[in-house]
Amino acid sequence: MVAIALVTVASLFTLVGFRVVAAQSAFTLDRLTKERTNEQLRYERLREDVARRSSPAAIIAAARHLGMVDAPRQAFISAPAAASHGPAPTTMPQPLAPTSYENAKRALDQNP
Repeated sequence: MVAIALVTVASLFTLVGFRVVAAQSAFTLDRLTKERTNEQLRYERLREDVARRSSPAAIIAAARHLGMVDAPRQAFISAPAAASHGPAPTTMPQPLAPTSYENAKRALDQNP
């Protein structure tokens, strides 16, 4: 009878222990979910900030703030088209002969 009571009490303590661990895990999961949401919002704000700062208007404003001025005129140059260096090779390079591989392997085995 005492053994049954001890097993019952041990089972109840084990059940309570599992419930405590589950509750702690739920709190941890909730905290991590909130942190993840906050970090996602921070990431979006940073992306918007980068997009705003890299817009053409922002770059022009920053350049003017640094003392840069618009060019008096624009000039374009023409470059000749790239010349072809001949047809592309159609054959694959020949593999090394098996003897050269064996020689290299033997030489490397001697000097680790």
